[in-house]
Amino acid sequence: MYRSKSLLSCIFVLVHQMVTHRKSQSPVVLQFCYQHRPRGLLLDKSLLIRGLKYPLLAKRLDCMVISGATSAESLDILQPERLSAEMISQMEEEFSLLRGALEDSGMTDKQLTFLNIEWYAGVLARIRINAFRIELAGGSYEDLLASAIASVESEAAVGNAVYMLPSFYNHDCDPNTHIIWLQNVEARLKALREIEAGEELRICYIDASMDRDARRNLLLNGFGFECRCPRLVVKQLTVYQWRLISGGRAVDG
Repeated sequence: MYRSKSLLSCIFVLVHQMVTHRKSQSPVVLQFCYQHRPRGLLLDKSLLIRGLKYPLLAKRLDCMVISGATSAESLDILQPERLSAEMISQMEEEFSLLRGALEDSGMTDKQLTFLNIEWYAGVLARIRINAFRIELAGGSYEDLLASAIASVESEAAVGNAVYMLPSFYNHDCDPNTHIIWLQNVEARLKALREIEAGEELRICYIDASMDRDARRNLLLNGFGFECRCPRLVVKQLTVYQWRLISGGRAVDG
């Protein structure tokens, strides 16, 4: 049985609406991340008022790139979301505030060479469909399902983060694994049932308790694909198809 696997630490994380910094050798970057200049503060307020958290993650990544903690292309391997003209227009406003805030903090044009609207939009397009909602389970739970239910009922989300390895797991409405967070932002993969050798590990991108149509629409509009997992497809079979599958026996469709 596949029991648990410790996943790679997150690339960057937004916790309690606060930007956290992993490793930086640049006092200027730290000053921008923690002691906001006027336009930086304006950016944060604007995003929080509108309930937008992903641009704050993009800002976090900006700081990491400038400080040398990661490369500007670190997210390029991830699948991007298809952006509408309206979304890009909104991003242009956010980008202007972000670029201005960095310039106010003393960043040079050389340091900001990578930071253009194409880079910013590309980063957000990847964050929007690859960021994980972090939910820390309080206490020690031996039973995974009890832990998952407790975190949902208590709305125990503390932030959002991007993880490279977990971003490559495919979706299934009836997953065989689940990603959990214990007392920090290190993700762990837990098996929900017996897993056969060679079986693909899959997670559920959304709330699996939603009805079929809601799941299908959310995955199509939010993640850009039509789900064809067994749980969703089987429920769309006709009674005739069910009878063929069941060898002619009467089956409730």
